[in-house]
Amino acid sequence: MAARYANTTFVMQLASGASHLVQQGSLRDSLHPAVVAAPSLFVTTAPVTGKDVDAKMGGRLAVYPAGTEF
Repeated sequence: MAARYANTTFVMQLASGASHLVQQGSLRDSLHPAVVAAPSLFVTTAPVTGKDVDAKMGGRLAVYPAGTEF
């Protein structure tokens, strides 16, 4: 498994039927259903605060790397 970071915020429906929110910059492993279903929406480099995400989101991701939906 490898780290993947969302390059945008999106909602997807998982095979289980549940909706899943993925916040920009949030961390998922390469086997997560969201990464498997939409690999082009993820990158391998961590987001940089001020460049990839704003300061508020950067601070939030420092505390909650997977985003606040978990």
